[in-house]
Amino acid sequence: MSTYPDVITGIPIRTPLEVGYETLTAVTKFTDGKELRRLSTLLPRRTVTIKYEGVDSDDRDTLNNFFKARYGQFESFAFKYPIAGEFLNEYVDIADGIKTQYNLPCVGCKFTSTIYLNGEEAFPQPEITDAGGSDGRDLIDFLTVVPPAGTKITVSFDGTPMWTMRFNNNTLSYVMLMPNITSFDVELIEVPYETN
Repeated sequence: MSTYPDVITGIPIRTPLEVGYETLTAVTKFTDGKELRRLSTLLPRRTVTIKYEGVDSDDRDTLNNFFKARYGQFESFAFKYPIAGEFLNEYVDIADGIKTQYNLPCVGCKFTSTIYLNGEEAFPQPEITDAGGSDGRDLIDFLTVVPPAGTKITVSFDGTPMWTMRFNNNTLSYVMLMPNITSFDVELIEVPYETN
């Protein structure tokens, strides 16, 4: 999996950064005014909008090429959120009853992570390897205790998250401010259920 380019013009992704959450709810309205509602997703999905201002043409081309290589919305990628903090009950995966190793949605969180199985703290806690997973993510290994199939694995940690995301649109456009200076917004949406 590719990783979103985190450096533009020699500076890490900077604010303004808009972060939101999206839940998908199916609502059926009946003629008597009643409604039947059900969740269409297991967890809410994050949305991230990055507002780039005054980007030179080389950096614009870097992002443009990354967008084209992903075919817009088609291919997902790893996105390292630029702000560390405390993150609770982050989705890891649904156990298949066979695998013992899973990528965590964070980097450098080995000493601050607590793993949960179906909402209960895992005991014993699995082994965590810094940057041992794909894209430099931390990796958990349950060693000899395989979580049963269908078990929801989540993690709480204090550190830097790395989420699986995709572009929210199939179009990437920019505003020319000067001959080689542009501004544009990039909208991303989380793909939490894709194997990362």
